[in-house]
Amino acid sequence: MAAAGTPGGAAPGGGARASVQPGLEGAAVPLGAARAGACAALLAAVGGARGGARKRLVLDPALSGPLALVAPIAALKGRGVAELFHLEDAGGAGPPEPGTATVYLLRATPQNMLALAAQVRALNAAGGPPREVTLLLVPRRTLLCEKLLEREGVLGSVGLGEYMLDMVPFEDDVVSTEAEGVFGNPDVDCGLGGLHQTATALARLQAFSAQTPTVMSKGPGAAAVVDMALRMLAEGQFGGAGSARDAGRGGAGGAGARGGGPADLLFGGDFTSAVLADNPPYRIDRVIVLDREVDPVTPFCTQLTYEGLIDEVYGIQNGIVELGAQETGGSQGGGLARVRRAPMNSSDGLFRELRDMNFAVVGKALQEKARTVKEGYKGLDQSSISNMKDFVKKLNRLPEMQKHTEIAERLTTLTTGGRFLARLRHEQALLDCQGVDAACEYAEELMFLHGEELGSVLKLLCLVCATAGGIPKRQYEALKRAVCQCYGFEHVPALDALHTAGYLRRHDARSPFPALRKALRLVIEDLDDENPDDCAYAFSGYAPISCRLVEWGLSPKGWQGLPPAVEEAIKGLPGPLRHLTPEEVRQRVGESEGGRKGRQGGKAAPVALVVLLGGATFAEINALRFLKQRMGREIVVLTTKLVNGKSLLAPLLDVPKVAV
Repeated sequence: MAAAGTPGGAAPGGGARASVQPGLEGAAVPLGAARAGACAALLAAVGGARGGARKRLVLDPALSGPLALVAPIAALKGRGVAELFHLEDAGGAGPPEPGTATVYLLRATPQNMLALAAQVRALNAAGGPPREVTLLLVPRRTLLCEKLLEREGVLGSVGLGEYMLDMVPFEDDVVSTEAEGVFGNPDVDCGLGGLHQTATALARLQAFSAQTPTVMSKGPGAAAVVDMALRMLAEGQFGGAGSARDAGRGGAGGAGARGGGPADLLFGGDFTSAVLADNPPYRIDRVIVLDREVDPVTPFCTQLTYEGLIDEVYGIQNGIVELGAQETGGSQGGGLARVRRAPMNSSDGLFRELRDMNFAVVGKALQEKARTVKEGYKGLDQSSISNMKDFVKKLNRLPEMQKHTEIAERLTTLTTGGRFLARLRHEQALLDCQGVDAACEYAEELMFLHGEELGSVLKLLCLVCATAGGIPKRQYEALKRAVCQCYGFEHVPALDALHTAGYLRRHDARSPFPALRKALRLVIEDLDDENPDDCAYAFSGYAPISCRLVEWGLSPKGWQGLPPAVEEAIKGLPGPLRHLTPEEVRQRVGESEGGRKGRQGGKAAPVALVVLLGGATFAEINALRFLKQRMGREIVVLTTKLVNGKSLLAPLLDVPKVAV
């Protein structure tokens, strides 16, 4: 983000000149329309804000990256955005020029409202003509935000609206609602808001499917999402373009009502009309909704696909990674490492080919790519013009090859190191339902001898709890003391938050994992990483519980065909196990059997929509792509967030710390 505030600097969350938007042409459901609709709604909301044709746009930093995936910076500039700031930087930018409208695009959180109120008071105190301020709340306007603004005395100075960003396509088969607080934060209201946001996205996708699906769900949150989505469909909330609700919100493009007046809300995501008008029919025949609570093990295991390992080491944020000079072919000057943001999604063609592979075979694949280029160069003298053109196209991929070769070299150095291999051994022992004491001792070793960061240590301890039902009481208290001694007593609230969320706890009950391990065949021995025949390749021998449940859900009878031993093991997981047939779904939404015949033109392939609440890891997505290829059917993932073990715990570690 350019601190200077000009849209020509850096795309929100994307970095200078980093292409972050993946191609969506091959999507099995119209994600391109979802992206176009979200972009059009944002542009209408920002462009229609009162106060002048010139705009100052102030973004919540957490929205910056997702917005870059739906709205190019050039499009915002075309709607008059001349200044672009993050919320924390806007206060020091000074008042906008006369004739400039200020638009805040913020998540509906108390912290953001207090920061906004302080900046609005500063603008009012600066004197001069009254300045128009518009606030767009994401994903929707809330009573709590209004009351906070009223308490701070600025409600009458702000035009309130909302922008419903409920579908952010990360790939042509991955879409995220970017919902906050789903199973990651003890704040119950925040979690329920995220579930509603996901239910809205699910209902949008299903409303215009040409087929009534079989709906399966496991977990309390999953049941709530299904119930909310079916209720939305029954109420006709997405019954067609131009409905009264959409016309009143999406079509206006105005700036919203003043604080005390009648609501003229801005409404983002005019996805329904885009689907009806511009897209061929699609058929969602299976919907499988799973809580993260159902599979608490997988996020805390080390991901071993190429994409997953990059996320573990670098952290993939909204399709972007930050690489040092050694991974970009640059040099270090003046003792400072050059950092560059590079795309790490399907906009990088070579990455698309490598991402789903187990990292153990990535080096060989890169060698084969390099050998192909070398052989093409040797035969260049005798090539025809068309062959020379093909060779030049291959040369265009040399920067990608150099980047991924450097990344692979660094990852190889890491994965052959003693600490990495030791951690894998402890993780494997835990997945084999052994080694609890050894893992706890290794966690202390990481803290006292190696100075490991807190998130990495807690990730291992959370895996102990997920597989063994908790940490033995004596070791639990000793580990809490060790955390306080090594990282400071100010982390006590974070430990309490982890306990409240259920991630870190004393051993108090029998874990369902051993029964699941046996019934679902979660651990596979002697797996061939180069030519795998099981989705367990993504973790070099461990199949995620979520992927096994999806695999059974895609069988001909779905979960109704579960063997008794498997069904009994799954019942040990939280929440109800539900399987709704198409007839039951039609009955719930009040739809006749032939109600969708008008949308059944064409021969679209059936699509399975997998909804993962509480976040999905990249390795899980890689494993689901493997199932897609092996089972010969389309799978699209809808999740609340793309996460790994550290990012899943990060909101809990960020709770207010006590002063010492």
